[in-house]
Amino acid sequence: MDPNLVLLLGNTPLQLFVDGTIGDWRGSHFPIVVEDTTYQAFATYHPAFIMRQRRMWDVVLHDLSRARELSRTPGYHEVPVEYITHPRVGEVRDFVLEACEADYAAVDIETDYSFAAIDLVGIAYRERHAMSIPTIEPEYLHWLFTFLRKAKGIVTHDSIFDAYHMRRFGFPCPSPLHNTLLYSHLLYPHLPHDLGFLASIYSPYPFYKDQIGVRKEWYNCRDVDVTLITLNKQLVELKELGYL
Repeated sequence: MDPNLVLLLGNTPLQLFVDGTIGDWRGSHFPIVVEDTTYQAFATYHPAFIMRQRRMWDVVLHDLSRARELSRTPGYHEVPVEYITHPRVGEVRDFVLEACEADYAAVDIETDYSFAAIDLVGIAYRERHAMSIPTIEPEYLHWLFTFLRKAKGIVTHDSIFDAYHMRRFGFPCPSPLHNTLLYSHLLYPHLPHDLGFLASIYSPYPFYKDQIGVRKEWYNCRDVDVTLITLNKQLVELKELGYL
């Protein structure tokens, strides 16, 4: 009988199917192929690791709970998303005008590899829907600046990095309404706080941080999408704890 889900514990079984380490892929749900049959797989730490790193115990419990839910149905199903990676000017205009009406929108920049310019600005104002806007033409910059000046609320993950480079290159730089990095420190000070880790906890997406050099625009969209998904769940947790 075929399994509904294959649970991969640690590096050894993981690396039979993907490149990378369990530190990257932990918490990821993805397809694997065994003898021409596709199964859904889920990766988490090996029990021996948890015996040495007890601070990650709750993370593994979270992973196992999610794996149990996924195992209720067979087969891997891709999470549908709408990422606009090479927009036309008219698409940027329409997207920006809609984003300005949202209560808040996630923003993330991508620089070139020498930090000499901002190449892309990602925006997401609803989950699973994002746009990566290039900065190479004045028409794109016009609508980017319009958004940054008129948005009701900006959400960032690492606002210090983004704000520094935006100011360097003359971009409007409003103070963020929400910061998922700071909220992560507040909620779980003992756990990692990078966006890749938060994606593994809050989002339905597998590890993606290796994609920046492969499909940068898509990566930019995924970053802002994950930031928005993370924020929406963090706000629930903050309210439950009485912080909001």
